[in-house]
Parts: sequence; structure tokens; C-alpha cells
Amino acid sequence: MDENEIRRGRPAVDGPASAAAGEALRRAAGEASPARGSHGVERLKRWLVPAIGVLALAGYAAGYGVKLNGPPLRSDAGGYYAYLPSYLLRHDPWFERIGPLLRRHGYAATDEPPAWTGLQPVAGTGRRLDQYTIGEAVLLLPFFALAHAVACAAGVAPDGFTWPYQFAVSLAGLAYALLGLYLTQRLLARWFSARVVAATLCCLCFGTNLFHYATYDSALSHAFSFCAVTALLAVIPRWYQNPSWRTSASLGAVCAAVALIRPTNAVAFVAVPLFRIAGVSDLGARRRWLLAHRPAVALAAATALLVFSPQLLIWHGATGSWLVNPHLGAGFEFLSPRVFKVLFSVRKGLFFWSPLLLLAVAGLWPMRRLAREWLAPTVAALALGTWVIASWHAWAYGGSFGHRGFVDLYAFFALGLASLFATLRSVRARWTVGAVAAVLIALSIFQMVQYWKGIIPFDNTTWELYRRVFLRL
Repeated sequence: MDENEIRRGRPAVDGPASAAAGEALRRAAGEASPARGSHGVERLKRWLVPAIGVLALAGYAAGYGVKLNGPPLRSDAGGYYAYLPSYLLRHDPWFERIGPLLRRHGYAATDEPPAWTGLQPVAGTGRRLDQYTIGEAVLLLPFFALAHAVACAAGVAPDGFTWPYQFAVSLAGLAYALLGLYLTQRLLARWFSARVVAATLCCLCFGTNLFHYATYDSALSHAFSFCAVTALLAVIPRWYQNPSWRTSASLGAVCAAVALIRPTNAVAFVAVPLFRIAGVSDLGARRRWLLAHRPAVALAAATALLVFSPQLLIWHGATGSWLVNPHLGAGFEFLSPRVFKVLFSVRKGLFFWSPLLLLAVAGLWPMRRLAREWLAPTVAALALGTWVIASWHAWAYGGSFGHRGFVDLYAFFALGLASLFATLRSVRARWTVGAVAAVLIALSIFQMVQYWKGIIPFDNTTWELYRRVFLRL
């Protein structure tokens, strides 16, 4: 792969005839070109995300309508959100006056913020530090403004925790999840047919816990992170194709957004240098390309630092240090990651609760031919992400349906799923894999409903309990 090839936007293989070769690969895999897909499939692709949105709204209404869960601002969501009422309504940057407000709304028995908010006092400064970063709060700003206007117009207390704010925050999570699905669709459409893209989106949404985090727990950070990481993958090919000031600034801003929502999601940054790296021999061409485009690289880095700088100022103001571990007293155990538990345990194992994602892992092999520019980024990001998640001291991530730590990286799994689906050549293979996927989707939806109804507990599920409640409502 030479320097000119790196700049091209969408070849399936290297060389001058890359577009024709990519078309040949699609025909060999039994897939039509996106431009030649049937009108029905094209309409399905166009309306799939809106249809998912309608289903998600129905699930959202069902969950809150029959009170299967508590108020949207609960658990980690309260910590991510706390910046908005404190900064914008109470002019309280160090969270000194939020305790009585939380007590008034039934979140605490005293004027001290409860532990789940992550608002921790910092020794020596007398200030509080929010252990959660500001990224989600920034993305919530337009929804917060709308909720504030509704509260004022309806005569509801405009304090940040009454019902307009609660529903605005949770609907924001749903909106960003749908935007993430739309961006995933656009990303996959550069490499795969409309039929494959539609199948991938359905599997990703309903065969994993993504639908859950777009509805029941939409106020948590994962829908926002899923959207931001997918946006990063969408902008990378554009940057290599045309490293203008606009695309460079966009790349830097999106990278900063990914880290501002959840700093550990910076593992996705490996996709930037590894995009279209097929082997060691490509590293030299990549190095020459980056050196030749130093201004674009510098602009992307400067933009990322500028967008991330408010978080640095918050950390410095609260602790006196520019870089801190906001989870005071908690951290990672990188030398003893619980990889098997994170991936396979009945408690929170990724593949135990979302076995459909094993199809995405199987898709890494055909990705070498069908979307090989994404193979190295996908393998590296998922390997690093698994190591980081498994190294966190609370590897199960508390209450969740399945393992919520991986939701943020589902765009990488989508590439694997699409690669597998695109390589199914015979009708028999398609029906077989389709039947397996349908069963796994049905299982995931059923167990999600069990979780919503409390049949599956928030945490500490054992094999004995799982067997006892399997397929029971």
C-alpha cells in the first residue's frame, strides 16, 4: 500500500483497479452492489433507523408507563448530569449546594450527596470533584435548555430535577443512540450492500443490550459513547481522503468528545493510525503520509486539546492538578485483568448475555477481504477495550443488563457482523446464519424483558439463578 492509496476513500483492495476488485468481491460473496440493490432493500435501509426509533419509543413508554424502573436520573446518570443544574442553575461549580436539592427530591436522606452521584470531597481544597467527566452533560445541553423552557412555561420548579428534566435527559440518550445507529449505517454503506447493512443494524440493536441502553437506561453514558465512537469511525476515512482543515478539526473534536464522555474509550483512538494498515510493510507508508500532512495532524491534536481543556480546568480547580484519577481511591489492575469473567461469566459476560456478538468475532476473518482497512483498528480497539474493562477494579460495572462496558465499542462489532453476513454465498448459509441470529435476537429481547421486570437481578446473577428463571416470565 503506497502513500497515494492511503488517501483513497473506499477501495476494498489495494491497487489501481480497487473499485472493480471490490465489486468483484461483493459479487463473489453473493451480494449486490449498494447501487444495484432492490428498491425494497433500499427502502428498508432508508426507513430502518426511524422504525427502530418507533420501537424504542414504545419500549421507553412501556418501561416508564408501568413503572418498571425508577426516575431516569439515577445511578451513574446523576453524576454525569450533575454539572448542568449545578453550573447553569445554581452557579455552584464545586457542588457545594446540590445536596439539599437532592434531598428535596428524595435522592438522599441528608444534605450530603449520595455516593452514587460520584460527588466526592477533595482533601485539602474543601471542594467536591465529580468523578464523571463532562462529555455527556455537554451533549445534553440542547435537551436541558428545552426542558428548562418547558418547566418555566408549565409552572414546574425549574431546578433541574423535576419531570421535564428527567424525561429530556432520558430521551436525549435515545436520540443519540439512534444517531449512532444512523452513523453506523452510513459507515457500513461504504463497504457493504444495503441488505447486509440492514441485517447488521437489526442484529446490533436487538441482539445485544444496545436497545436496553437506548431506552431503559438511556440516561447513562453508553448511548452517548456509542454515538461518539461511531462518529469517530465515520470521520477517519474522510480525513485520510481529504485532510483539510475542516476534516482535521472534526477529527480532533470527535476524539475529544469520545474522551470527554468516558476517558477509557480513548482506546478507540487506535483506529486513527491503524486505518488501512494491513501489515508491517504499510507502517512506513503511513509514517510518510503523516509527516507529509503535519499541519493536518497538528490541527487535529490542537482541536482535541482545546475541546478537552474544560475538563482539565475542572480537575485543576478541584484538586490543584491538571491530570487526576477522578475516581478517588479506585482504579485499574492492569496486571490482573479478569478477561474470562468479562467475556464469558454468567454474572456479566459479554458473550454470555449477547452471544450474537460471537458472529461478529467470526466476521474478523472475512473482514480481511471485504473491509480489510478496518481489520487492524477493530482487533486493536476490541483487544485494548477488553483489557481496560477487565482491569477495572469493579470489572462487572455494577447494575447492568449484560456487560455495559462494551456498548461504547459496538461500532467495531458492527464491522465484524457485516463482514460475516457479506461473505455468506449460498441460500442455505444465509438461512442457517439468519435462523441462528433470529433465535439469539429473540433470546436477548426476552432476557431484557426479564431484566426490566426484575426476574434477572441487576448484578450477581449465578448459574443456579439463571437456570431457575430461564425463559420464565
